[in-house]
Amino acid sequence: MDFDIPIKEIERRKQVIRDVWEYKKVDHIPVMLTVNSNPYGYTMHEELLSKEKQLQLRLASVKRTLELIPDDYIPTMFANAKEFAIPVNSGIFQKYGPGMLHNCGPNPCVEHYLEHNPEICGADLSFKYSRDDLPKFKKIFRRKGILYLGMDFSSEEQTIADYQYIIDSLSPVVIAIPSVIIDEAYIKSGPQ
Repeated sequence: MDFDIPIKEIERRKQVIRDVWEYKKVDHIPVMLTVNSNPYGYTMHEELLSKEKQLQLRLASVKRTLELIPDDYIPTMFANAKEFAIPVNSGIFQKYGPGMLHNCGPNPCVEHYLEHNPEICGADLSFKYSRDDLPKFKKIFRRKGILYLGMDFSSEEQTIADYQYIIDSLSPVVIAIPSVIIDEAYIKSGPQ
């Protein structure tokens, strides 16, 4: 397994985040940018069944991110979306093909998401933090791309209500794929 990752560079980037958390003066706002890499061609099924393959893929992704992303920040993220994020992302997409954006939310610059060249294929969002943005996504993503919405599981009733809200907010013009992670303890406890 390839553990040859530049530890000094990782530590330098982590120190910026530590400084922000301690309210120390920093020259930029750190933002997590990650490139997913699968140089081994593993299927999702193979990855999920093997801790070793998961580790291999995470390490490959860290190395690829350090190679492709020049630094760990965007000077003022939303104000410079057009000047920084879109050109950087577009360069990656031009080299490797169109991809997706991840933004938990909120999404104050959703109107710029499809300005990438080539256009993104979709967005990966947290339903909790992007809920209020779904009407904007319906307008901007109309018949373009897919939204993946990570949902928190609190109860069956709330999950069904949130799912219904997604359907009501986006259909029939935006494809949305909700993703719900249910704790194994809840499943073992049986019907409520």
